Amino acid sequence: GNCTQFSELDLPTTGSGEFLQRIPEGARLVSASLNGIEIPSPSIVSNLCRFQLPREPSQSPTHRLSLRLSLPRIELGFLGTLALELPESDQTVGTLSWTISLPGSYEVQVLSSGLEAQKEARDLARFGDYGRVLQKTPGIYLEKTLAPPGRIRASLRYRHAVAFAAETNTKRGQRN
Repeated sequence: GNCTQFSELDLPTTGSGEFLQRIPEGARLVSASLNGIEIPSPSIVSNLCRFQLPREPSQSPTHRLSLRLSLPRIELGFLGTLALELPESDQTVGTLSWTISLPGSYEVQVLSSGLEAQKEARDLARFGDYGRVLQKTPGIYLEKTLAPPGRIRASLRYRHAVAFAAETNTKRGQRN
């Protein structure tokens, strides 16, 4: 039932000195980093995070903003639908990649998202142990280049696949 969301955005270095990111309702920001350097205490007011981007010239054409969010607990059943939301950016994002993974015993189908389905995930090792675990489990990989500002949601349908073992008929020592 625990739900952790990693969000990684590549922002153009030519933008303003400030970047606003709205996190989903009920989410808690666990950590944030800019270009691999942790941001100790970003300003958060009414789910709106405010990040200061470096003003000095950069060798890279983008700044990489990485967020780790803890979302409210999700109770899954055998069949159901699930709606998830990404943090909302206040400007166009160069490349937006979203990996959604439920426990291995669940089959997932995307009903809608506004993003393009990918056959495999980008390198998730940059997310440490979480990324390595995600790469070993089946997942849904969504992506969009030049994602416009605004809410991005995914609506999913899931099914819990339950394996059952062959029953043994002990009455005559035969297997059914």
